[in-house]
Amino acid sequence: MRPAALSLVRSGTPRPIPPADAEWLTWLEAHIDPRWRPGEWDQGIWLFTGDLDNPRTRAWSCRSPGCPATTRRHNGRCDACRRALSDSDRSEEDFDVSPERAGVRALVPPRCVVGDCESDLHCQDLCLRHLRVWEREQASTSFEDFVAHAVGFARRAACLVDGCERERRSRPGLCRFHVGRFRQDARRNGLEDVTTWAARQSPKLGAHQFSLAPLSNLVRAELLYALQCRDAHPAPLDPSQIRILVSRLTGLGSIRVADGTEVTEAGGQQYNGLFALSCGAVSTR
Repeated sequence: MRPAALSLVRSGTPRPIPPADAEWLTWLEAHIDPRWRPGEWDQGIWLFTGDLDNPRTRAWSCRSPGCPATTRRHNGRCDACRRALSDSDRSEEDFDVSPERAGVRALVPPRCVVGDCESDLHCQDLCLRHLRVWEREQASTSFEDFVAHAVGFARRAACLVDGCERERRSRPGLCRFHVGRFRQDARRNGLEDVTTWAARQSPKLGAHQFSLAPLSNLVRAELLYALQCRDAHPAPLDPSQIRILVSRLTGLGSIRVADGTEVTEAGGQQYNGLFALSCGAVSTR
């Protein structure tokens, strides 16, 4: 069987109705390598987490001492450190001695400062539950005494979004980060079932990560197949470019009916190259 040919539709042109996709999806699934990028790609949750020591992945640790963030620049700094250095009048050497930057939000928050508490840090070194207790008791005890005598809380279940390791709130089953996104989407598009919404979301991503979760089943398979074909080329994979591509393919039924002008507008070299490769991968074999 030959898949349907790619049709790049220019802006203003009515888009064709995609042909039946079941046989095409079956072919893709049969030709996707389940062993692709071991240790980096998790197809069970459609999440790529780049190995910072893998030369085939364009992602590195921030060079600023003590910074937990990642960057797409070799021997470079994360965005927070670059802005802090640019805004200062210090040399790079002086900055590295004592980096002063805005706080870098960890992908997975650290734990509450109470010794045996397993809950995520919220603010003031406390989880949300301990913070509420402290706000009631702070008039009668010092912070140090409160922390020393407080009883730790067991960790709540993880957020409903696959790959998100943050602790969920009691309702609606999402972490603090995803609760904000859910409420924003609910205001914009109307309320929907939170489980259905969570299935299309990605976890909070670092510079070394991308997620295909927001895409339709067919576009996930098409893009994953194209990524595996792309790995035959020498250039390293840039997760930040893939995130751009995912954002512009979200809501699409198939790459075969993508509008090439809209998708590649203001894209980077690898980004546009990957889209062209995706088109080739789904148009011929």
